[in-house]
Amino acid sequence: MPKRIFHRFLLVLALLTALPVGLMGIASYSLAKRTLIGTALMHMETIAEDHRNHLDFWYRERLQDLSTLASLPLVRIVCSHCSMAGCAIESGETLEAVRASLLSVADKTPFYEAMALYSADGRLLAATGHEDDAAETSPPGPPPHEPVFGTPVRGPDGLWHVTIRAPVLGENGSVVGAVEGVVNMSRSLDPMMTDRAGLGVSGRTYLLTPEREIVTRIHGLKPPAGEAGNPSPDSSAIREALAGQSGSGIYKDFEGREVVGAYLWLPHYRLGLFAEMATREILAPVRWMLTWTVGTVAALLLICFVTARVAADRMSRPIVAMSEAARRMADGDFSVEIDASRRDELGVLADSFNEMARRTAQTLEELRANERSLRRAYEAQKALQNRLVQSEKLAAVGELVAGVVHEMRNPLSSVKLNLQILRRSLGREGPPAEHFAIALEQVQLLENMFRDLLDYSKPLQLDARPVSLEALVNRALEQASAEVSLDGVEVEKDLGPGLPNVMADEERAVQVLVNVIKNAVQNAEGSLGLRFEATLRDNPTGSDPALRLSVRDTGPGIPPQHVPRLFQPFFTTRTKGTGLGLSIVKKIMDAHGGNVGVQSEPGRGTTVHLDFPISGR
Repeated sequence: MPKRIFHRFLLVLALLTALPVGLMGIASYSLAKRTLIGTALMHMETIAEDHRNHLDFWYRERLQDLSTLASLPLVRIVCSHCSMAGCAIESGETLEAVRASLLSVADKTPFYEAMALYSADGRLLAATGHEDDAAETSPPGPPPHEPVFGTPVRGPDGLWHVTIRAPVLGENGSVVGAVEGVVNMSRSLDPMMTDRAGLGVSGRTYLLTPEREIVTRIHGLKPPAGEAGNPSPDSSAIREALAGQSGSGIYKDFEGREVVGAYLWLPHYRLGLFAEMATREILAPVRWMLTWTVGTVAALLLICFVTARVAADRMSRPIVAMSEAARRMADGDFSVEIDASRRDELGVLADSFNEMARRTAQTLEELRANERSLRRAYEAQKALQNRLVQSEKLAAVGELVAGVVHEMRNPLSSVKLNLQILRRSLGREGPPAEHFAIALEQVQLLENMFRDLLDYSKPLQLDARPVSLEALVNRALEQASAEVSLDGVEVEKDLGPGLPNVMADEERAVQVLVNVIKNAVQNAEGSLGLRFEATLRDNPTGSDPALRLSVRDTGPGIPPQHVPRLFQPFFTTRTKGTGLGLSIVKKIMDAHGGNVGVQSEPGRGTTVHLDFPISGR
């Protein structure tokens, strides 16, 4: 199999099938991927904002607790009486009442590890638990003038704590002390940050300190990054967030996974907030599109390969055979023949090649025969001269015969009459009677031919008058019955009342119908049905409408190859016909300014359409 044909077939099929499907699949996948990534980015940004709002709400609740304590009259009185010089209230029921107030707020939620009250000079006035423990967890320094969110600190138990301080204001608005709460961040924020809503299987949110320590527990991360023995987390998003920037995008997280994430820097808390989800999980709904595209393209390429191989083999095989046959013909062997059983263009080509070989062989044989004839040409020269003289004599005789043929009708009539007289003297049975019948039949055929020739050759002179189609049909049936037997012929007429008369020469129009009826009867095999139907239609030879008479028979029909020649002079398919009947029909219809047409289907009958001009138009 020639590789060039195979490669071209494969290239064309691949370009027509696999390439469009592949491009469409890749374009669809890219569009779906961009859509999903864009949606995921907005989703991660929404989750990050939602977690920041929850963190703000949690912080406001803690400030509300501390502000409530700082605004208690008892707390303000205690702090106001404790100044830099000393504290007028050293112990007793007042401090116990303050401690009870701290305990009531600390016991309200499980988030507080400890609560304490400090004077303006930083001395511990009251605390929940032991005073030494409270002093150890308390940051030094004077009370703040506004609420302060401290730095998260990891305790020995691995849990994260943060200190929140709120000022206590005196009657003149000056800061006289501070209320402090140590909050367990792990216990309070872990449930919020590990919430799986909207994060799928691989998503997670977490808080990160400027020292790159993860404050909250991360789903699926053991041990947490940033602990002892575990490297500090690092990624492009972490670096940008700790630099005070916020944003979103596709990047690799600190574990090396490609994620779609959003990150926020929370300056008030000095923490970075991250919401991330693996890109692989986000693109899972459209990954099947890429798989389907690759599989479909691979299947199409395989089909193209097989199809191209089969097509190239089928195409090249006859071409190779023809090439070999042409080589043998060039060597003088014209008996070659290739397989032409295929029903396609190559089969036609093979058949034409075989025909060319046969004709070439025939032509060569004719050339050889002509060569032999030329060798005998010289010997036949004198004989040809004698034959030329004889041909001139025969031409003169032909001219004489052509002139006499017009005078043959009278002698032929005499011959016919004498044959009829002789027949009376013979019996109606026996060989002589049969020979006389044959002779009379041939004489009648000659008379018909002479009559048709004279009728066809002379010009027509019409006497056109208004006449009804029904009258023409009735006269034609009556006249045709005198010439051919209409026994067994079922005649049906649908000429419709109210149709206009036609403008026609009645004798010639009847002659047309008689010829049509005779043709139908003479071609019939067995019983015959004749239907005459009249309809109004446009006249194809003019602008005025015409009345169409359709004569439909149920005979054997006419082969399609004969229909175009029906109106040619001397064309006939019967041994007893002259071939001038339908030619005369066409001549008469043309003289009327009408038209004649034939529709036929073998085995289903023939319809002759006769279009007559309408009277009064």
